[in-house]
Amino acid sequence: MHKLYKYILCSVLLAAQLFTLFPISVYADTDQPAAPAYSAEERCDISLYPGQTGKLTGFAAGSQYYSSDRLVATVSADGTVTGRGAGRAFITVCTDGAVVARKSVYVKQKVTKISLNSDSATVLSGETCQINAKARPLSAANTALVYTSADPSIATVNSSGLVTGRGEGTVVITVSAADGCGTTAQFTVTVVATRVSLNTYYVPLCIGGKFRIRYSIKSIYGGIGATFSSSDESIATVTADGVVTAVSPGKAEITARSTDGRSSRILTVHCDETVTAQGVDISRYNGDISVNDWKKVQGDGYSYVIMRAGYGREVEQKDVKFEQNYINAKSAGMKVGVYHYSYAKTTAQAEKEADTMLAWLAGKEIDYPIYYDIEDDSQRILGTLFMSSIIEAYCSKLEAAGYTVEIYSSAYLLQNFMYRDIIDKRGVWMAHTDTDDPHSLYTGDYTMWQFCHKGKVNGLDGNVDLNVCYADYSK
Repeated sequence: MHKLYKYILCSVLLAAQLFTLFPISVYADTDQPAAPAYSAEERCDISLYPGQTGKLTGFAAGSQYYSSDRLVATVSADGTVTGRGAGRAFITVCTDGAVVARKSVYVKQKVTKISLNSDSATVLSGETCQINAKARPLSAANTALVYTSADPSIATVNSSGLVTGRGEGTVVITVSAADGCGTTAQFTVTVVATRVSLNTYYVPLCIGGKFRIRYSIKSIYGGIGATFSSSDESIATVTADGVVTAVSPGKAEITARSTDGRSSRILTVHCDETVTAQGVDISRYNGDISVNDWKKVQGDGYSYVIMRAGYGREVEQKDVKFEQNYINAKSAGMKVGVYHYSYAKTTAQAEKEADTMLAWLAGKEIDYPIYYDIEDDSQRILGTLFMSSIIEAYCSKLEAAGYTVEIYSSAYLLQNFMYRDIIDKRGVWMAHTDTDDPHSLYTGDYTMWQFCHKGKVNGLDGNVDLNVCYADYSK
């Protein structure tokens, strides 16, 4: 009975203290000054993370301890407090049946995961790379991170995660949560003295087609070049200067190796019987292209060009190089198609763009379709219904005028922002680079694939968009 009496008395006294500490406010307005702002950690008596402990001291032997929330913190008979889960709890201390103290406990949210954008990188000695790491959850009390290199002679890392290559080799950078709760992630860095890079790592070709490898070599040594070899010359050959020729159906690996033997890269060549032609696409940004230049393009195995006719819905928005490109490409014997970069946000604007394309094409004959280039960010935010209705409005008007019209866009937009029935009844020119699986984002059919933005073509300056066609437009 005596113990029960002490427990009831402590409970009553505790309730009275709670009412005193947290009185019920009956007025909406007050002239009292606002209390100063303190963090939860500053307002508490004990601050710890889950699993950590703290000791309540200064109380008489035999004192009893009670936790207001055992899911947040527990307390043992000797006053040892253990953090259990993030939140706040109160420890009430009773001595000889009386409440003598009430201690607040703040159990902080610890970092449970460290997310990395990537988990590895290759850098040249002397180069840097940035580790992009985030502590999770964002509500963690301390989201700071600590970076440590397992071998600073290979790579060092500063306090913000910037890695610097120092010597050849591979090293692990450990990213640790600064809260000391043990959460880590690892980032692997390979430091090289020479590095070979290619413009792409997968190329589809028609039988007899060609591809020029654009490569770069960085090295701490001077005079380093590259050599090329084919894993199967019955499928694809490669010259000493990196010109690949498709010989027969199948796949072959072309290895580009630095002459010091320190670095190599592999280009997979798919010699595909279903590819009917190889082509390029251009605009004003490719500069002046003469008839002789177009003949060089043909000599590299590219038989068609899709050129920008213009953008928008005003006749004055015709590409400034369109007339020149059309005349010179046709004179060189290139097959020609055109594309129209759209800004339309309504069906009326799309129809106006179609009228503008008709004006641009007046008196011209094209061999490939008109491609409606619909990819602008201003259109993406309209959603699938509006984007699809814009496509239908533009294409229908040009189809009524006797033209074949197809859709150009990224694989992602084709898959997620366009109704399949609208594009399935027309052809699709899909942009999807740096992949060996054209169906990885867009699962529908396509008549043309833009697979590379960094092509190297004789007769054209700089990086060139490369395409393969799977349709026959000669009929």
